[in-house]
Amino acid sequence: MLINQRKLGVILSYLSQMIKILSGLIYTPVMLRLLGQSEYGLYQLVYSVVSYLSLLSLGFGSSYIRFYSRANEEKNKEEIEKLNGMFLLIFFAISFICIFCGIIMINNIKAIFGTGLSDSEYKIAKILMMLMIFNLALTFPNSVFNSYISAHEEFVFQKMLTVLQNIMNPFITLPLLILGYGSIGMVLVTTFLTMAAFIANIVYCLKKLNMKFRFRNMQLSKFKELWSFTFFIFLNQIIDQINWSVDKFLLGRFSGTTAVAIYGVGSQINGYYLELSTSVSNVFIPKVNKIVASSNDNRQITELFIKVGRIQFMILSLVLSGFLFF
Repeated sequence: MLINQRKLGVILSYLSQMIKILSGLIYTPVMLRLLGQSEYGLYQLVYSVVSYLSLLSLGFGSSYIRFYSRANEEKNKEEIEKLNGMFLLIFFAISFICIFCGIIMINNIKAIFGTGLSDSEYKIAKILMMLMIFNLALTFPNSVFNSYISAHEEFVFQKMLTVLQNIMNPFITLPLLILGYGSIGMVLVTTFLTMAAFIANIVYCLKKLNMKFRFRNMQLSKFKELWSFTFFIFLNQIIDQINWSVDKFLLGRFSGTTAVAIYGVGSQINGYYLELSTSVSNVFIPKVNKIVASSNDNRQITELFIKVGRIQFMILSLVLSGFLFF
């Protein structure tokens, strides 16, 4: 069953990517025509700034499966419940910090963007920033439930949810754009879909996977061990954020929103390519953690990495060669 879950998970991942890419190629030109380059650039600019708050996760989201796999290997249900409780508290605390930092950013929006925006753009930017910060704050506690589903290798549900989000997003957004809601309507749709996915994950974890939480007798030593593991993931997140977001911020500050819009369309294609590279590997994260927790067999891990890497290389080479030639 788990093998089928992995295979179907990979298939659904690529189906989701195909839908996202096709809808992007068809929907983006229409959306640009309805929004205008300036407002689309403003949307991209605000998004690039708000995305820096994702660093508040400190890499904790990537570490859940590792600690869950170890507790599950030891058949320690109480430890899993404590782990669930600790991660939920950590991410709710991060959500509150995110909102607090967001309020400070909104109140100092002119200092952040400098003279690159007009007065009307500043008003829209404030509303966009409020909605995006709320949306980001929801994703932190959602990552606990999402990680729990991944740890159980329930990839069909997880990937189907992503497929539905990618299908629904343009279909709901386009009517709002036609009605004149602009970039605010786009972010409202994204926030609605994030809330719907959050609720779906909670219901699935509690009803289907019988997820439980324990908030008593949590050990401080466990948190120290957790932080020592996540610290290097956090450093990697900082580097990624600088690599993929600072460019739009600098363009917006010195060249205005139109330049950000043109650059944003190009970077969107690059983003699709990057996401294609993780569609296979993400499905095998729980398996790698299980191997480490049970036997720490480097040979088995190496063979798995070679197998997954070969598949990724073939897919990415095919896309890259097609892009270059056609």
